[in-house]
Amino acid sequence: MGSWVAAVVMIALAGVAVVAMFRSWQRRVARDAAVTAAPVPVGLGEVLFDGEVLYVATTAEQHPLERLAIGGLKFRGYAGLTITPEGVVIEVAGESAVFVPSARIVGAGTATHAIDRGVERDGLTVITWRAFGEAEPTVDTYFRPIHPGDAARILDAVHQLTAGAPGVSAPTGERAVE
Repeated sequence: MGSWVAAVVMIALAGVAVVAMFRSWQRRVARDAAVTAAPVPVGLGEVLFDGEVLYVATTAEQHPLERLAIGGLKFRGYAGLTITPEGVVIEVAGESAVFVPSARIVGAGTATHAIDRGVERDGLTVITWRAFGEAEPTVDTYFRPIHPGDAARILDAVHQLTAGAPGVSAPTGERAVE
């Protein structure tokens, strides 16, 4: 008899936890509904980088533990990353592709952690950009390059986009704060 009571209590607690997580995610999506990226334009130019990466998260700038629920960038997964002179295209598996125009890119660098992903030194590549929305927040988008050398190629391509842009500097070294 006691084991039945314990089982019912455990199931009830698990149910409450699932409902709380679902409601928390709904509040996060509602909070971030006004923050967006652009749809992918037709006819992008020369490809500076095109490859597969693991998309980790998009967070508020310098807040690597606060995930943003931006459309097309809500969930971690494999992603295609394409960088052209016009901007950056991110295609996370199962989500709609997003585009970050080069004029909105602030810079790029490396990081060691974001949300629940901790890796070796410089194991994550981060692109910092100004999102669309009422406040136009600056956000960090984190990737884990899959193939050796891709991190350097991504950083080089992003730095080509930001080179000479007024008020833009390309960050170096560790981007995320602890």
